Amino acid sequence: MPLLKVAYCTLTALDLSRAQEVFNKMKHPISLNALLTYKLPSHAVSTVIPVTVIDDLTGLIDMSDDDTHILNVTAILGNHNVAHIASGPAIFRQRHCRADPAPPPVTAVFDATSDEYDSDNRSIKDYSSMTPATIANMPAALVSGADTSPLHAASPLRVHHLWWKACLPILHTNDTIPLDLLLDDGSHLVLIRSDIVDTLGLCHIKLQHPEPFSSAFDSTCNSITHFVKLTLHDPSNVWSSRPVHALIVHSLCAPMILGLHFLIHNNLVVDYAARSMIHKPSGFDLLHPCETLPVPPPIKVSPYEQYCQNKSETQQNYELKKTIIKELHKHFSKFPRPIDSEFVKPFDVVAAVHQHIESLEHSLHLSQ
Repeated sequence: MPLLKVAYCTLTALDLSRAQEVFNKMKHPISLNALLTYKLPSHAVSTVIPVTVIDDLTGLIDMSDDDTHILNVTAILGNHNVAHIASGPAIFRQRHCRADPAPPPVTAVFDATSDEYDSDNRSIKDYSSMTPATIANMPAALVSGADTSPLHAASPLRVHHLWWKACLPILHTNDTIPLDLLLDDGSHLVLIRSDIVDTLGLCHIKLQHPEPFSSAFDSTCNSITHFVKLTLHDPSNVWSSRPVHALIVHSLCAPMILGLHFLIHNNLVVDYAARSMIHKPSGFDLLHPCETLPVPPPIKVSPYEQYCQNKSETQQNYELKKTIIKELHKHFSKFPRPIDSEFVKPFDVVAAVHQHIESLEHSLHLSQ
């Protein structure tokens, strides 16, 4: 038995439980010197050491980062208990001597007991249910939670379609019916179901050339021979579309499918992320009508109407000027008029020149 480096003292139940805890975690025998000199560690260290007898726990726990003789230290975190420590040949599958400054993979999982640790490392997952060998073989990026970044978030499996609630006119009753219409910029046609055409009482117009058509779940190709012409309105009646030519089909997943032609013809911009459809000239959002109000379009007038409008405005301004002058005369009539000054004869230029010449002749005569 080696000599004791410290004074011997009676072992307590706490010392025995501490030795049992260290042995259960590190799977190595502990000497009596290590047990007597054991003290509470200031740092929790994840490390890989050879399978030998531990003779100094203080040196193992309090070792600094400058100790280059231990190449297997992978992480030093303060004030955290070690939950798992990986050991054995699985650790050496990773490169422990790296040329780059990046740290090697962490092989220990720490219990998140500190609020500061939780706030700074929210993305670290709980691997307490995994075995040490499994954790040792996992990439460092996965252990550190790098795959939970928003940049690496997986896209959803599906999203909802864009539907626009529009009012369609019923010709024989002069009324409108609200329907949910499907917006699809992948379709080059505007389609309407035949039963909706019958409900609205629209007139069938024959196409000059039949349009080939096939549904998504049917391989047979049919021909569309008729279309209808109608105008769509917003439920608040603040926006109306240009006349739409919709091809009539017998089977459709929606009352109408508004394809790319409808969006282009009406100057509509669709933002799929914001789920909005905005009319560019007015800025009106058709999918959120309560949040935006359309800008009234400018009224177009003919040159003759513009001339008549300008003439009417000029006449109104003249009448207003006469009224103002009349009011001013009426207001100042009760005040006395100012005293008239003496009449001043206008300046005569010829007489002034003649008088100046005479004065010069008189001066010359006196000088002689």
